[in-house]
Amino acid sequence: MYQETLSHMNNYASMPEAHPLKRSCKKAVTAAEHRLRQTLVLAVLASLVCAPAWAQTPRALTFQGLLKTGTGQPVDTSQSISFALYEAISGGNALYNETQVVSVTGGIFSTSIGNGNAAAFANLPFNVPYFVGIKVGADPEMTPRLPLSAAPYANFAQSVPSSSILSAHLAFDVNSLSKVSGGGMTADLFGNIGIGTANPRRKLHVGGGVAVGAVLELGADAAGKYAYSGILGYEFATAGALDIIGVGTDPSNRRIKLHASGGVAIGGPLGINVDFPLAPLHAKGNGPVLDLEGADHAYIEFYPRGTGAGRKAYLGFPGAGSHDIVIANEDGGAVRVIGTFVNNSDARYKTGIAPLENALNAVVNLRGVSYDWRKDLPDLHLSERRQIGFLAQEVEKVLPELVYADAKGFKSVAYVSLVPVLVEAMKEQQVEIETLRAKAARVDELETRLKRLEELAVGRRL
Repeated sequence: MYQETLSHMNNYASMPEAHPLKRSCKKAVTAAEHRLRQTLVLAVLASLVCAPAWAQTPRALTFQGLLKTGTGQPVDTSQSISFALYEAISGGNALYNETQVVSVTGGIFSTSIGNGNAAAFANLPFNVPYFVGIKVGADPEMTPRLPLSAAPYANFAQSVPSSSILSAHLAFDVNSLSKVSGGGMTADLFGNIGIGTANPRRKLHVGGGVAVGAVLELGADAAGKYAYSGILGYEFATAGALDIIGVGTDPSNRRIKLHASGGVAIGGPLGINVDFPLAPLHAKGNGPVLDLEGADHAYIEFYPRGTGAGRKAYLGFPGAGSHDIVIANEDGGAVRVIGTFVNNSDARYKTGIAPLENALNAVVNLRGVSYDWRKDLPDLHLSERRQIGFLAQEVEKVLPELVYADAKGFKSVAYVSLVPVLVEAMKEQQVEIETLRAKAARVDELETRLKRLEELAVGRRL
């Protein structure tokens, strides 16, 4: 038999290539392998192409072959035959294998591949080329392996619902490979699938609404991506909420970046670290909860009566290159402080401490004035009320420490810092007052003594 011939060949492996018996055996085996392979290939093609199209597609593959002995005689006894499926025509590991005792009559046998280990066979996706490896008894696997024909790959479409693809809707043209369900689905030549569009631009392009029952995961194949990141889903992490979870390598660095040159509009309160925001913007955190960054200036604008009515106030650094923070009320009102407005004044922060001298002289040289703001500076939104104060240029000549200039050279006065000057001026003035009082008392004393002398002089004359 074929099996016996191979066994003899294995025993003669050490014979010289020119040995007549070895040449005879090799020719017989080669011929038998050729006939067997040819018969097996034809049988597989015939049986798989003719497989019935049942509603529940059978996954097992029908396999028929012709088995002969080394002398060309048909085998007429049952044989132990092993079948294996590979992804390569040679080498590699078997994806599936089974061994059967197959009944052979007149050299012909018929069997099925897949029933020996149905669970393992059912897990084969049939989405890549497979090759069948065959062994008879203890003989080596025949070479080359036999490629499966097209029919077995129908297993790959087993999950398609019955009657969902109609022949009237199938087409092949420059724009699509197939159109399913009345032309609603298109697959182009680049592997892009379109639903509701004839020109898909991505692997899946939906021209209409999409209903998702669970979650969408973005970047699923990205290297190093944390499993619970890149998620968009309903109640994935928060009850009653749509969760959008950024992408990262671990929970501490998951990020989301929005690219929208036209702006991002949120139609409701926005909470940062807050599940139920109480205001249009509600941020919660320990430490800084709001950072404003600019290239050379940054500020907050206020539109209390809507953008149509214009800006009414701002807070921040509105001028490029400025080092002064500005609190501006452009609505003609005041800037009110509810609470106590204080300045740092701890002695531990200070050095170079020196008493103020000639404070009274400085105050004497200051000139208080009343004035109106100019009306030709509308961009400054200056108050229309009558004002009382100083002129910065005049103060600068007397107390330059109280005057500050902005990036454009316009000057301001630190009115609060004038208080220590006034205190020291009052103290100097009080010293002068006490000195004058002492002098006045001395004068009163002298006047009293003079009066007494005058009275004594008058009495003596009498």
